[in-house]
Formats: sequence, C-alpha cells, structure tokens
Amino acid sequence: MGASLFGRGGYRQLLSRCGRAFLSQPVISKQVQKLEHQLGVRLFDRAHRRAELTDAGRRAYPPAQALARQYQLLEQAVHPDGSLRLALLPVADCYGFPQMLADFSAAYPRTRLMVEERENTAMPALIQSGRCDGAFFRVPDGPVMPEDVILCKDELVLLVPEKLFCATKGAVPLSLFSGKRFLLLSAGTGLLETSLELCRKAGFSPQVGYTGAAAGNIARMVRSGAGVAMLSRRVAESCAGPTCAC
Repeated sequence: MGASLFGRGGYRQLLSRCGRAFLSQPVISKQVQKLEHQLGVRLFDRAHRRAELTDAGRRAYPPAQALARQYQLLEQAVHPDGSLRLALLPVADCYGFPQMLADFSAAYPRTRLMVEERENTAMPALIQSGRCDGAFFRVPDGPVMPEDVILCKDELVLLVPEKLFCATKGAVPLSLFSGKRFLLLSAGTGLLETSLELCRKAGFSPQVGYTGAAAGNIARMVRSGAGVAMLSRRVAESCAGPTCAC
C-alpha cells in the first residue's frame, strides 16, 4: 500500500489524493512513517509548514509508481470484473455508510460495489478466507492489527423508557436497574458478553428477557416499556425516538 502514497506535490497533494480514496490524514501519516521505517530513509521533509519530498523520496518516486501499477494489475487479475466486496454491520447506516457508499460509486463508476450484511462475529473469517475485500465491524478497545483502520469510536449506553424517573437526570449507576428486564443484543453482534460483564461489574446479574440482532426491534420494545437495553450510543440515538432516553 505504501507504494501508492507518493505524490510530486508533497503532503498536500498526497492528502488530497488519499481523501478521494477515503483515507484520513492520520492513517496516511502512519503509513508513510511505517514505509520510511522499513526503508530506513526519510521520504518527506517535514521541517517546514509545507512537507516536500526529500532527495530519497524523489528517487523512490518512479519505482513506487511502477509498484503501484503492478498492484493495480494484481487487483484486476484477482477481480477482473473490477468489483469491491464489502461486509457491513446491520447498523452501518448509523455511522454514515449509505452516503459513503454513494460517494464511492459516484467517484468510481466502473467499480462494481457488492455489499452484504453480516453479524460482527462472522467478519474476521470472511476477511481471512478472502470472501470479502473489507469489512466494517466492532473491535474492543486495545491494539489492532496493522492493516486495520479505526474509523470511529463508540460507547455502550443504557436505553430506558422516558417515563422512568431517572430518564432525564443524566448519568446514573447501572446498579440502579438491577431489578429491570434487560433487552440485549445477541452473541453474534459481539456485544452480549460485554453487556453482561458490565452488569456483573456493577454488582448484579441482569434479568435477560430478550436477545436479538435487530437494534431497531430492541429500541421499539424499550419504547413500549418492555424493559431497558444496552446499545452503542450512535445506534441508540438513531433508534431511540421521543419516548426513550439514553
């Protein structure tokens, strides 16, 4: 990947190109630093406000272009139809993916975009087997693989019916809900054990009345007063509606 990061105009042109490829500045900077470490030379002069290629960077530019072209040919050989296969969580819409996919299709109209919904726990096997080219899924806090990119961070929140006395009082101890019926996301979402562990740390074992993969269904059950739920904040805020608080 590093071979495709060069641009004659320095960092500004590099970041502009990578922005069109949906890569953020921190990700690009990290990749450049990793490549410089592997080669043992500085490719960009960052002493001034405008980063420019060093002499080593200028010498590396032609072979880097050739490597990038060879990589493109390899991709075309593997996927001759110009396809890109992605696996997304069912809640990907809460993280802006519909617009991202639309922007990608507009920028690369010749690429056939194939997207499928999968549960979180199925994602690693899909990638390792080569059945998809990329996936958007949850990972716990901590170190990630070098090829992984953290697109966003989220947190678990408790979704409760607004009629509960604490619904408008801000943060409250989780132990306050020890006697409530919990509606939790199923094991395939990767959040069931996390939710149970949070309850155990709060000093109680939750009364689990429902588990399921559809966050929207869980939010509707909370609105009807069937119980309380643990959801990712963005998902909760998207699904909550006017009769819930999180």
